[in-house]
Amino acid sequence: MDRHPNMRSLYKANGMISGPVTVFTQPITDENWLHALDLTIHSHQSEFVPTVALSLAKAYIQPNGFCYDPYGIYHRQRMSRQLVGFYSFIHLPNDLSFCYLGGFFIDRQFQGQGYGKAALIYFLDWVRCNHVECREVLLSVHPENHVAIQLYRSQGFVKTGEWLEEEAVMRLAFSG
Repeated sequence: MDRHPNMRSLYKANGMISGPVTVFTQPITDENWLHALDLTIHSHQSEFVPTVALSLAKAYIQPNGFCYDPYGIYHRQRMSRQLVGFYSFIHLPNDLSFCYLGGFFIDRQFQGQGYGKAALIYFLDWVRCNHVECREVLLSVHPENHVAIQLYRSQGFVKTGEWLEEEAVMRLAFSG
């Protein structure tokens, strides 16, 4: 059963999720890429996620034939909007039976406030609504990134036992 049965109408209405925090995403373009480069994490997290610059380079190069579609995560407050995080939607150009969530992080000044969970839920529901052929979402996580592992598990991700470079692979299968 879908956690958000009215998600399609919610997205059509305003393209965002409401809860303790309100988030929406927008592709990284020539209008917002410099703001994305300003996003930072705590120094002890630098091993956990690639930089925005590296993620944008992968979007251009498309390693191993994968498309890296970079997105900014925004918080909307009244009339203003604030860039609070980043991720890449990674997929093969002609096969959306699976996808990857890559480079997912929340800027250090917004961590611990619910943005990560809201953004992850938004991403998963966005995939379900816009890519109905997608049967699973994969990601890799540094084994010492306990906060991220807990977040991913809270949304149903499980470790596969596989490793990508030095990161554990986690998988979320969509039912039905």
